[in-house]
Amino acid sequence: MNTKKLLSIILTVIMVFSLISMPVTMYAADTSGYFEYEISDGKVEITEYFYDSPYPTNVVIPDTISGYPVTSIGEGAFRDCRSLERITIPSSVKSIGDWAFSLCTGLESVILTDGVTVIGDFAFATCSILESITIPSSVTSIGEQAFVNCYQLKSITLSEGLTSIGESAFWHCDRLTNITIPEGVTSIGDYAFEDCTRLKSVTLPESLTSIGNGVFLECESLTNITIPEGVTSIGVRAFHMCGSFESITLPESLTSIGDMAFGSMLNLKTVYYNGTAAQWESINIGESNDTLTRVNIIFANDEPEDPAEPTYSAGDISGDGKINGMDINVAKRILSGTAQPTDEQLLAADVNGDGTFNGLDANLLSRFVGGAVNDFE
Repeated sequence: MNTKKLLSIILTVIMVFSLISMPVTMYAADTSGYFEYEISDGKVEITEYFYDSPYPTNVVIPDTISGYPVTSIGEGAFRDCRSLERITIPSSVKSIGDWAFSLCTGLESVILTDGVTVIGDFAFATCSILESITIPSSVTSIGEQAFVNCYQLKSITLSEGLTSIGESAFWHCDRLTNITIPEGVTSIGDYAFEDCTRLKSVTLPESLTSIGNGVFLECESLTNITIPEGVTSIGVRAFHMCGSFESITLPESLTSIGDMAFGSMLNLKTVYYNGTAAQWESINIGESNDTLTRVNIIFANDEPEDPAEPTYSAGDISGDGKINGMDINVAKRILSGTAQPTDEQLLAADVNGDGTFNGLDANLLSRFVGGAVNDFE
Protein backbone atom coordinates (compact mmCIF):
# COMPACT_ATOMS: atom_id res chain seq x y z
CA MET A 1 0.00 0.00 0.00
CA ASN A 2 1.50 3.33 -1.02
CA THR A 3 1.96 6.26 1.34
CA LYS A 4 -0.82 8.40 -0.16
CA LYS A 5 -3.44 5.66 0.21
CA LEU A 6 -2.29 4.98 3.79
CA LEU A 7 -2.57 8.67 4.66
CA SER A 8 -6.05 8.78 3.11
CA ILE A 9 -7.19 5.78 5.17
CA ILE A 10 -5.75 7.26 8.36
CA LEU A 11 -7.55 10.56 7.68
CA THR A 12 -10.86 8.74 7.12
CA VAL A 13 -10.44 6.76 10.33
CA ILE A 14 -9.69 9.96 12.24
CA MET A 15 -12.80 11.57 10.73
CA VAL A 16 -14.98 8.64 11.77
CA PHE A 17 -13.70 8.66 15.35
CA SER A 18 -14.03 12.44 15.46
CA LEU A 19 -17.66 12.12 14.49
CA ILE A 20 -18.25 9.39 17.10
CA SER A 21 -16.68 11.49 19.80
CA MET A 22 -18.45 14.73 18.86
CA PRO A 23 -20.28 16.17 21.87
CA VAL A 24 -24.07 15.75 21.72
CA THR A 25 -26.18 18.70 22.75
CA MET A 26 -29.35 17.60 24.50
CA TYR A 27 -32.49 19.50 23.61
CA ALA A 28 -36.13 18.88 22.94
CA ALA A 29 -36.08 18.92 19.14
CA ASP A 30 -38.98 18.86 16.73
CA THR A 31 -39.28 16.56 13.76
CA SER A 32 -40.71 16.98 10.28
CA GLY A 33 -40.63 13.98 7.97
CA TYR A 34 -37.06 12.73 7.96
CA PHE A 35 -35.68 15.89 9.57
CA GLU A 36 -34.99 16.80 13.16
CA TYR A 37 -34.74 20.53 13.64
CA GLU A 38 -34.56 23.43 16.07
CA ILE A 39 -36.23 26.83 15.87
CA SER A 40 -34.31 29.83 17.17
CA ASP A 41 -35.17 33.50 16.59
CA GLY A 42 -37.76 32.47 14.05
CA LYS A 43 -35.24 30.46 11.96
CA VAL A 44 -34.95 26.72 11.47
CA GLU A 45 -31.74 24.71 11.64
CA ILE A 46 -31.86 21.10 10.50
CA THR A 47 -29.90 19.18 13.11
CA GLU A 48 -30.29 15.58 11.98
CA TYR A 49 -31.57 13.46 9.13
CA PHE A 50 -33.25 10.15 9.93
CA TYR A 51 -32.39 7.51 7.39
CA ASP A 52 -33.78 4.24 8.77
CA SER A 53 -34.81 1.90 5.95
CA PRO A 54 -36.75 2.51 3.82
CA TYR A 55 -35.36 5.96 3.11
CA PRO A 56 -35.24 8.25 0.07
CA THR A 57 -32.03 8.60 -1.90
CA ASN A 58 -33.11 11.93 -3.40
CA VAL A 59 -33.62 14.58 -0.71
CA VAL A 60 -34.93 18.09 -1.23
CA ILE A 61 -34.53 20.27 1.81
CA PRO A 62 -37.67 22.39 2.31
CA ASP A 63 -37.33 26.15 2.42
CA THR A 64 -39.76 26.36 5.37
CA ILE A 65 -40.76 24.10 8.24
CA SER A 66 -43.74 24.95 10.45
CA GLY A 67 -43.93 28.30 8.72
CA TYR A 68 -40.34 29.29 9.56
CA PRO A 69 -37.52 29.60 7.02
CA VAL A 70 -34.88 26.88 6.97
CA THR A 71 -31.64 28.88 7.16
CA SER A 72 -28.97 26.40 8.19
CA ILE A 73 -27.91 22.79 8.03
CA GLY A 74 -26.34 21.92 11.35
CA GLU A 75 -23.07 20.28 12.25
CA GLY A 76 -22.98 16.69 11.04
CA ALA A 77 -26.70 16.70 10.17
CA PHE A 78 -26.33 14.26 7.23
CA ARG A 79 -23.01 12.71 8.18
CA ASP A 80 -22.44 9.14 7.12
CA CYS A 81 -25.71 8.93 5.11
CA ARG A 82 -24.04 6.51 2.74
CA SER A 83 -27.05 5.81 0.53
CA LEU A 84 -27.93 9.46 -0.03
CA GLU A 85 -27.45 10.09 -3.77
CA ARG A 86 -28.87 13.56 -4.46
CA ILE A 87 -29.40 16.61 -2.28
CA THR A 88 -31.04 19.93 -3.21
CA ILE A 89 -30.46 22.88 -0.91
CA PRO A 90 -32.87 25.85 -1.23
CA SER A 91 -31.96 29.54 -1.36
CA SER A 92 -33.30 30.05 2.19
CA VAL A 93 -30.29 28.13 3.58
CA LYS A 94 -27.43 30.50 4.41
CA SER A 95 -24.93 28.16 6.03
CA ILE A 96 -23.85 24.55 5.73
CA GLY A 97 -22.31 23.42 9.00
CA ASP A 98 -19.10 21.57 9.70
CA TRP A 99 -19.21 17.88 8.73
CA ALA A 100 -22.76 18.37 7.40
CA PHE A 101 -22.48 15.87 4.52
CA SER A 102 -19.17 14.22 5.39
CA LEU A 103 -18.79 10.52 4.61
CA CYS A 104 -21.86 10.51 2.34
CA THR A 105 -20.02 8.07 0.11
CA GLY A 106 -23.01 7.50 -2.21
CA LEU A 107 -23.64 11.20 -2.88
CA GLU A 108 -23.58 11.89 -6.62
CA SER A 109 -25.28 15.27 -6.98
CA VAL A 110 -25.40 18.45 -4.89
CA ILE A 111 -27.55 21.37 -6.02
CA LEU A 112 -26.74 24.60 -4.22
CA THR A 113 -29.00 27.53 -5.05
CA ASP A 114 -27.99 31.15 -4.60
CA GLY A 115 -28.32 31.97 -0.93
CA VAL A 116 -25.71 29.88 0.86
CA THR A 117 -22.88 32.07 2.13
CA VAL A 118 -20.74 29.68 4.18
CA ILE A 119 -19.64 26.11 3.52
CA GLY A 120 -18.23 24.75 6.77
CA ASP A 121 -15.14 22.71 7.58
CA PHE A 122 -15.28 19.12 6.29
CA ALA A 123 -18.78 19.87 4.93
CA PHE A 124 -18.48 17.42 2.01
CA ALA A 125 -15.39 15.52 3.12
CA THR A 126 -15.02 12.03 1.64
CA CYS A 127 -18.06 12.30 -0.63
CA SER A 128 -16.02 9.90 -2.67
CA ILE A 129 -18.16 9.57 -5.83
CA LEU A 130 -19.25 13.20 -6.18
CA GLU A 131 -18.08 14.27 -9.66
CA SER A 132 -19.05 17.93 -9.99
CA ILE A 133 -20.42 20.87 -8.05
CA THR A 134 -21.18 24.53 -8.73
CA ILE A 135 -20.61 26.96 -5.89
CA PRO A 136 -23.06 29.89 -6.28
CA SER A 137 -22.00 33.52 -6.15
CA SER A 138 -23.56 33.95 -2.70
CA VAL A 139 -20.84 31.79 -1.11
CA THR A 140 -18.10 33.90 0.45
CA SER A 141 -16.00 31.22 2.15
CA ILE A 142 -15.19 27.54 1.78
CA GLY A 143 -14.07 25.93 5.01
CA GLU A 144 -11.04 23.85 5.83
CA GLN A 145 -11.00 20.42 4.18
CA ALA A 146 -14.52 21.09 2.88
CA PHE A 147 -14.03 18.72 -0.10
CA VAL A 148 -11.07 16.67 1.12
CA ASN A 149 -10.90 13.15 -0.31
CA CYS A 150 -13.56 13.77 -2.95
CA TYR A 151 -11.61 11.43 -5.18
CA GLN A 152 -13.97 11.54 -8.17
CA LEU A 153 -14.51 15.31 -8.22
CA LYS A 154 -13.65 16.28 -11.81
CA SER A 155 -15.24 19.70 -12.05
CA ILE A 156 -15.89 22.49 -9.59
CA THR A 157 -17.17 25.92 -10.57
CA LEU A 158 -16.33 28.75 -8.21
CA SER A 159 -18.27 31.99 -8.64
CA GLU A 160 -17.40 35.61 -7.99
CA GLY A 161 -18.38 36.46 -4.45
CA LEU A 162 -15.96 33.98 -2.96
CA THR A 163 -13.21 35.62 -0.90
CA SER A 164 -11.41 32.77 0.86
CA ILE A 165 -10.62 29.10 0.35
CA GLY A 166 -9.80 27.19 3.52
CA GLU A 167 -6.81 25.05 4.35
CA SER A 168 -6.73 21.72 2.47
CA ALA A 169 -10.16 22.51 1.01
CA PHE A 170 -9.62 20.32 -2.06
CA TRP A 171 -6.83 18.09 -0.83
CA HIS A 172 -6.62 14.79 -2.69
CA CYS A 173 -9.28 15.64 -5.29
CA ASP A 174 -7.08 13.74 -7.67
CA ARG A 175 -9.44 13.75 -10.68
CA LEU A 176 -9.78 17.52 -10.77
CA THR A 177 -8.27 18.71 -14.06
CA ASN A 178 -8.75 22.48 -14.02
CA ILE A 179 -9.74 25.22 -11.64
CA THR A 180 -10.42 28.94 -12.04
CA ILE A 181 -10.21 30.96 -8.84
CA PRO A 182 -12.62 33.89 -9.27
CA GLU A 183 -11.90 37.57 -8.80
CA GLY A 184 -12.43 38.57 -5.19
CA VAL A 185 -10.43 35.76 -3.63
CA THR A 186 -7.53 37.29 -1.71
CA SER A 187 -6.07 34.21 -0.06
CA ILE A 188 -5.84 30.49 -0.70
CA GLY A 189 -5.38 28.38 2.41
CA ASP A 190 -2.37 26.17 3.02
CA TYR A 191 -2.40 22.89 1.07
CA ALA A 192 -5.73 23.81 -0.56
CA PHE A 193 -5.03 21.80 -3.74
CA GLU A 194 -2.35 19.46 -2.47
CA ASP A 195 -2.09 16.12 -4.24
CA CYS A 196 -4.50 17.06 -7.05
CA THR A 197 -2.37 14.92 -9.31
CA ARG A 198 -4.39 15.41 -12.52
CA LEU A 199 -4.72 19.17 -12.21
CA LYS A 200 -3.43 20.65 -15.49
CA SER A 201 -4.77 24.21 -15.58
CA VAL A 202 -5.03 26.86 -12.86
CA THR A 203 -6.20 30.44 -13.34
CA LEU A 204 -5.52 32.82 -10.47
CA PRO A 205 -7.33 36.16 -9.92
CA GLU A 206 -5.83 39.64 -9.87
CA SER A 207 -7.29 40.07 -6.37
CA LEU A 208 -4.94 37.45 -4.90
CA THR A 209 -2.31 38.76 -2.47
CA SER A 210 -0.68 35.58 -1.18
CA ILE A 211 -0.25 31.89 -1.93
CA GLY A 212 -0.06 29.77 1.19
CA ASN A 213 2.16 26.88 2.14
CA GLY A 214 1.90 23.79 -0.03
CA VAL A 215 -1.11 25.11 -1.98
CA PHE A 216 -0.19 23.16 -5.13
CA LEU A 217 2.12 20.61 -3.54
CA GLU A 218 2.51 17.48 -5.70
CA CYS A 219 0.24 18.77 -8.48
CA GLU A 220 2.40 16.78 -10.82
CA SER A 221 0.40 17.42 -14.03
CA LEU A 222 0.67 21.23 -13.95
CA THR A 223 2.97 22.49 -16.71
CA ASN A 224 2.78 26.26 -16.22
CA ILE A 225 1.10 28.97 -14.19
CA THR A 226 0.93 32.75 -14.13
CA ILE A 227 0.97 34.34 -10.69
CA PRO A 228 -0.76 37.72 -10.96
CA GLU A 229 0.50 41.14 -9.95
CA GLY A 230 -0.44 41.88 -6.36
CA VAL A 231 0.86 38.62 -4.92
CA THR A 232 3.62 39.47 -2.47
CA SER A 233 4.44 36.07 -0.98
CA ILE A 234 4.60 32.43 -2.02
CA GLY A 235 4.58 30.00 0.88
CA VAL A 236 6.77 27.06 1.86
CA ARG A 237 6.53 24.12 -0.60
CA ALA A 238 3.80 25.96 -2.55
CA PHE A 239 4.74 24.24 -5.85
CA HIS A 240 7.07 21.58 -4.49
CA MET A 241 7.24 18.39 -6.59
CA CYS A 242 5.25 19.86 -9.48
CA GLY A 243 7.55 17.89 -11.76
CA SER A 244 5.87 18.74 -15.08
CA PHE A 245 6.31 22.51 -14.83
CA GLU A 246 8.10 23.98 -17.83
CA SER A 247 7.53 27.69 -17.19
CA ILE A 248 6.16 30.03 -14.57
CA THR A 249 5.40 33.76 -14.58
CA LEU A 250 6.13 35.68 -11.38
CA PRO A 251 4.89 39.20 -10.59
CA GLU A 252 6.92 42.32 -9.98
CA SER A 253 5.07 42.67 -6.63
CA LEU A 254 6.67 39.51 -5.21
CA THR A 255 8.82 40.06 -2.12
CA SER A 256 9.31 36.58 -0.63
CA ILE A 257 9.47 32.95 -1.74
CA GLY A 258 9.27 30.30 0.98
CA ASP A 259 11.60 27.34 1.53
CA MET A 260 11.23 24.64 -1.15
CA ALA A 261 8.46 26.63 -2.86
CA PHE A 262 9.87 25.54 -6.23
CA GLY A 263 11.75 22.44 -5.11
CA SER A 264 12.01 19.25 -7.20
CA MET A 265 10.73 20.93 -10.38
CA LEU A 266 13.10 19.07 -12.65
CA ASN A 267 11.49 20.13 -15.95
CA LEU A 268 11.26 23.84 -15.21
CA LYS A 269 13.13 25.68 -17.95
CA THR A 270 11.98 29.31 -17.87
CA VAL A 271 10.89 31.85 -15.27
CA TYR A 272 9.27 34.99 -16.64
CA TYR A 273 9.68 37.75 -14.06
CA ASN A 274 7.74 40.98 -14.54
CA GLY A 275 10.43 43.12 -12.99
CA THR A 276 14.10 43.98 -13.40
CA ALA A 277 17.18 41.97 -12.53
CA ALA A 278 17.81 44.32 -9.61
CA GLN A 279 14.31 43.73 -8.25
CA TRP A 280 14.76 39.98 -8.60
CA GLU A 281 17.91 40.16 -6.49
CA SER A 282 15.96 41.90 -3.71
CA ILE A 283 13.40 39.07 -3.34
CA ASN A 284 13.82 37.03 -0.16
CA ILE A 285 14.18 33.52 -1.58
CA GLY A 286 14.09 30.70 0.98
CA GLU A 287 16.21 27.58 1.14
CA SER A 288 16.08 24.62 -1.27
CA ASN A 289 14.95 26.65 -4.26
CA ASP A 290 17.95 25.65 -6.37
CA THR A 291 15.66 25.33 -9.38
CA LEU A 292 15.53 29.12 -9.58
CA THR A 293 19.31 29.36 -9.93
CA ARG A 294 19.65 27.01 -12.91
CA VAL A 295 16.75 28.08 -15.15
CA ASN A 296 16.57 30.86 -17.69
CA ILE A 297 15.07 33.97 -16.06
CA ILE A 298 13.59 36.50 -18.45
CA PHE A 299 13.13 39.99 -17.06
CA ALA A 300 10.25 41.97 -18.52
CA ASN A 301 11.06 45.46 -17.30
CA ASP A 302 14.76 45.72 -18.07
CA GLU A 303 15.39 48.61 -20.39
CA PRO A 304 17.70 47.44 -23.19
CA GLU A 305 20.99 49.30 -23.23
CA ASP A 306 21.94 51.20 -26.35
CA PRO A 307 24.79 49.31 -27.99
CA ALA A 308 28.12 51.05 -27.59
CA GLU A 309 29.48 52.68 -30.70
CA PRO A 310 32.45 50.65 -31.95
CA THR A 311 35.82 52.33 -31.68
CA TYR A 312 38.41 51.13 -34.15
CA SER A 313 42.18 51.25 -33.79
CA ALA A 314 45.11 49.47 -35.43
CA GLY A 315 44.39 45.73 -35.23
CA ASP A 316 40.99 46.14 -33.52
CA ILE A 317 38.96 45.52 -36.65
CA SER A 318 35.83 44.44 -34.73
CA GLY A 319 35.79 47.69 -32.74
CA ASP A 320 35.24 45.98 -29.36
CA GLY A 321 38.28 47.53 -27.70
CA LYS A 322 40.32 44.31 -27.86
CA ILE A 323 42.76 42.74 -30.32
CA ASN A 324 42.18 39.00 -30.39
CA GLY A 325 41.07 36.04 -32.48
CA MET A 326 37.83 37.78 -33.46
CA ASP A 327 39.86 40.40 -35.32
CA ILE A 328 41.81 37.67 -37.16
CA ASN A 329 38.51 36.13 -38.28
CA VAL A 330 37.23 39.50 -39.49
CA ALA A 331 40.47 40.04 -41.39
CA LYS A 332 40.15 36.64 -43.11
CA ARG A 333 36.56 37.35 -44.09
CA ILE A 334 37.55 40.71 -45.59
CA LEU A 335 40.31 39.04 -47.58
CA SER A 336 37.97 36.31 -48.84
CA GLY A 337 35.30 38.83 -49.77
CA THR A 338 32.65 37.41 -47.39
CA ALA A 339 32.59 40.61 -45.32
CA GLN A 340 32.06 44.16 -46.52
CA PRO A 341 34.21 46.39 -44.27
CA THR A 342 33.61 50.01 -43.48
CA ASP A 343 36.32 52.58 -44.16
CA GLU A 344 37.11 52.61 -40.42
CA GLN A 345 37.57 48.82 -40.41
CA LEU A 346 39.87 48.92 -43.42
CA LEU A 347 41.99 51.58 -41.73
CA ALA A 348 42.21 49.43 -38.56
CA ALA A 349 43.07 46.34 -40.63
CA ASP A 350 46.02 48.07 -42.33
CA VAL A 351 48.29 47.28 -39.39
CA ASN A 352 51.60 47.78 -41.25
CA GLY A 353 50.49 51.27 -42.30
CA ASP A 354 51.28 50.97 -46.00
CA GLY A 355 47.87 52.30 -47.03
CA THR A 356 46.53 48.92 -48.23
CA PHE A 357 45.00 45.98 -46.42
CA ASN A 358 46.25 42.66 -47.71
CA GLY A 359 47.71 39.31 -46.65
CA LEU A 360 50.76 41.00 -45.11
CA ASP A 361 48.49 42.79 -42.63
CA ALA A 362 46.56 39.59 -41.83
CA ASN A 363 49.83 37.73 -41.20
CA LEU A 364 51.21 40.48 -38.94
CA LEU A 365 47.93 40.58 -37.02
CA SER A 366 48.05 36.81 -36.47
CA ARG A 367 51.65 37.01 -35.19
CA PHE A 368 50.69 39.84 -32.83
CA VAL A 369 47.73 37.96 -31.36
CA GLY A 370 49.86 34.82 -31.04
CA GLY A 371 52.59 36.73 -29.16
CA ALA A 372 55.28 36.44 -31.80
CA VAL A 373 55.59 40.25 -32.05
CA ASN A 374 54.82 42.98 -29.55
CA ASP A 375 53.78 45.71 -31.95
CA PHE A 376 52.92 46.45 -35.59
CA GLU A 377 56.16 48.31 -36.46
